[in-house]
Amino acid sequence: MNQLKKHRVWWVVAALAAVVFVAAAPAGTAWAGKWKDKSKQHEEACNAWCDEHKPDCDHCSTLGACGPGYDTIQSWTGYGKNWHACKRRLTHDEATKQNKDECEAWCARNEDCKKCEVVTRCRDGYETLKTFGGRGTNYYACGLKRYNTPASNYHRDECFKWCDENKPLCRTCRTYKGCSAGMVAIKSWKGKGRNFYACARRDDIKAKNKADCDAWCGANEKCVKCDTKKGCGYGYLHMKSFSMGDSTSDYHACKRRDSAYGTVN
Repeated sequence: MNQLKKHRVWWVVAALAAVVFVAAAPAGTAWAGKWKDKSKQHEEACNAWCDEHKPDCDHCSTLGACGPGYDTIQSWTGYGKNWHACKRRLTHDEATKQNKDECEAWCARNEDCKKCEVVTRCRDGYETLKTFGGRGTNYYACGLKRYNTPASNYHRDECFKWCDENKPLCRTCRTYKGCSAGMVAIKSWKGKGRNFYACARRDDIKAKNKADCDAWCGANEKCVKCDTKKGCGYGYLHMKSFSMGDSTSDYHACKRRDSAYGTVN
């Protein structure tokens, strides 16, 4: 008798479960249909947006990070499957070129901007106006730095003006005499206020001094050679020095002695 009651209870439970399942089936089907419809809307919206934003947008994906080599630039999320617009990730060199191009374009539109640099800050005499970075090497838009004293600003302006007039020999201006590695000061503005130095590459200075010496020597019949030694060496006498920068870059015009112990012609 107890066994029969147990069977009856199980049949009742099973019947109720079947009724609940049959009643819930239409609602489940409707929910699934709405999810599918919303997912389709996300996909269509993503594809339409991507078509309007070519070539930045490469394709649409359901992957949140768009997959290796791509970045997400726009997303459609919420109810339904999420869709994401994807942009091809630039290589380091491509990103560096983009930073450079954007900096130069911005600089051309802004009269306060004088140049773009890749150093971590705009160097002596300049200050950073805007940074273009992210992936790749950063570029910095630089403008002339404003100092607190009129004398400092005057030295800065005169140095950069002279440097612009003497390019490509003059490379830049610095506030310290040593300029930087491989460079040497060729002109200075000193006194009250911050000092400024016009800087050139040591190799360029040496080449200029030699060219000036050769030209002068060629026009002077007594001059027979140009030498880096001020004494010109045994059997020669110094005539004229061509010096710009430090002494290691100097050249000297030389003429012969009458004899080993003689006088100058």
